[in-house]
Amino acid sequence: MALIKALNDKTPQFGNNCFLAENATIIGDVIMGDDCSIWFNAVVRVVIQKTAVESGSVYAGAPAKKVKTISKELSEGEIERIANSYLKYSSWYK
Repeated sequence: MALIKALNDKTPQFGNNCFLAENATIIGDVIMGDDCSIWFNAVVRVVIQKTAVESGSVYAGAPAKKVKTISKELSEGEIERIANSYLKYSSWYK
């Protein structure tokens, strides 16, 4: 299960159908929309103000960066394609 921690009495909030990798970390006043995914080793945290993860967003890396937005129509199958190509996507963060 992902590490989910409160910061300054603010706890992350999650929409429907969100994927959180087992070793992802979400800290503080983070609000995630529906159909979002936070991938392996990604860290999403709040520095000063609220962090919003829009519906259909895909985040990866540490610190997490938005990789792409997936429309509702294309979301089926896209998550699996990204997961199978994770090494390719992770090379963006070197």
